[in-house]
Order: sequence, then C-alpha cells, then structure tokens
Amino acid sequence: MERRSRPGVVTAALVLLVLIAIYQLVAGGLAFLGLAIPQSRELTEQSTGISIALLAAGAGLAVVYGIASAVLAVLVGKGAPVARNATIAVQVAYVVLTVVLALLLGSVPGFMNIIAIVFALVVAGLMFSTGAKQYFGAGTGTAHTPGTVPGQRPA
Repeated sequence: MERRSRPGVVTAALVLLVLIAIYQLVAGGLAFLGLAIPQSRELTEQSTGISIALLAAGAGLAVVYGIASAVLAVLVGKGAPVARNATIAVQVAYVVLTVVLALLLGSVPGFMNIIAIVFALVVAGLMFSTGAKQYFGAGTGTAHTPGTVPGQRPA
C-alpha cells in the first residue's frame, strides 16, 4: 500500500484551524473573565451602551467556535471523512453568527473579528479545493482512508 501525504491545502486548513482555536479560546476566555469582574462589567456597559447579555453572547460564540475549531483540527489531522463538510459548515456558521451579532450590537465587526472572518472563509475555501475533496473522498462515494491513495485498491 502506497502512503500518501496530506495535500498542502489540507495542511494549510489544519494550521489555520489550530490558530483559530487558540485565538478564539484565549479571546473568549478573557472576555468572560472581564465580564466576571463587576467593576469591569459596569464600566463596559456604561461606556459602550452594549448590554452585558450581548457581550456574553460574543464571548460564548468565541469559546464555542474555539472548541469546534480544535475538534475540527483533530478530525482534519486524522483525515476523517466527516471533517471536510463539518469544517465548511462550522466556518460558514461562524461568519453568519458574527455578522448577526455585529448587527444586533449596531456596529461593524472590529478588526480582530474581521481577521477571524477572513480566516474562517479561507479555511472553508481550502476545503472546497480539489485536493481536499479528493483527500476526504467527496463525490467519489468512498471515504479516504488515511495512508492510502484514493481510487487505488489496497495491496
């Protein structure tokens, strides 16, 4: 059986997923920490006029997206057939939820949110590539078994 390395587009998506997971977990954790301090919470609500509930929703979205990205990174790293579609779905959902949350806040997403949205769209785009489709077995009716070449029978 011929060993096949992971395509570059899949490796790039994997690296971005790891970076997304780290960033979102740190940012969400720090946001929750800030919301847990009564003085910080009151000052934030007074200075921004944004309700604590919406700020908590943003922090929650960051933590959930961070956890989802970490799980997806593991699945992509293992070459799990479900990884491609799940990664696309999570990235698109994150972009939509971030835009909806920004609209609810009555603001434009901040610079860091825009960077996170760009990362999400790049990861989704990488998963739409031919290399990712072949690696994960999309459209062939068979899933890719890591360490094998799609379309070849094991020896």
